[in-house]
Amino acid sequence: MNTATTTVQMHPLKSNFMKVFFVYDRVIKDPDAFILKKISKSYSNKFKEYIDTDLFNTMTLDTLMITLMERNIENPLEWASIKEFDYEKNYSFLHKQFPNMYRDSKPLQMCGIIKGMIYDYSIGDIYVWNPEDDVRQRFDLSNQFGKIKKLKYITGDYEKCVKETKPNILYDWDVDRIYKLDEFSEMNHTFFGIADYGFNFEDDKEDPYKLRHELYKHKNVAFFANLELPESCKYKG
Repeated sequence: MNTATTTVQMHPLKSNFMKVFFVYDRVIKDPDAFILKKISKSYSNKFKEYIDTDLFNTMTLDTLMITLMERNIENPLEWASIKEFDYEKNYSFLHKQFPNMYRDSKPLQMCGIIKGMIYDYSIGDIYVWNPEDDVRQRFDLSNQFGKIKKLKYITGDYEKCVKETKPNILYDWDVDRIYKLDEFSEMNHTFFGIADYGFNFEDDKEDPYKLRHELYKHKNVAFFANLELPESCKYKG
């Protein structure tokens, strides 16, 4: 009597890891409060005609950060101005000027989220994006999170980077950038989180939390709280 032998082939289980994409500026750290404080202290004579530097000298860093979160104008220099000048040119200059800018800027809430994701086995690659390579950001990421293989610093064209990495979740501060990206059908399975800066919302007194471009109607788009409000800042004191 012949006995048939059946060979069962075992296939390793494949895990579907989540991929997450973070924009560095204004999601991991926001340098704007640092810049305004530097203007008020180190560049007061140059900017006092254009910006009320005395006001920012009297504000605590936490209070200034909360106030900046609520602003309805993206460029902080334009928002803070008392006289018109070249906001974009000066902001670009100041943004590149200080070696310690990111190191000394306060971490935003997403830093805590990233620390949790690093040790979460359901999370695969964590991408941190910036338009250009910035050694200050590289140092800050290493200083905050250590040398972690799953944490990858990437640069270059935003749309290209997102489409190449195919993240499950993407966190950004720019509602206009998300609006353009969410038009592509291949992004339908990506969840987009937009930082709750005032300039990302429509000017609607009845409902102040409507994301611009009617993105509040999209099921895969929502805003997130970017900064925890300290007790000392509850009354802007």
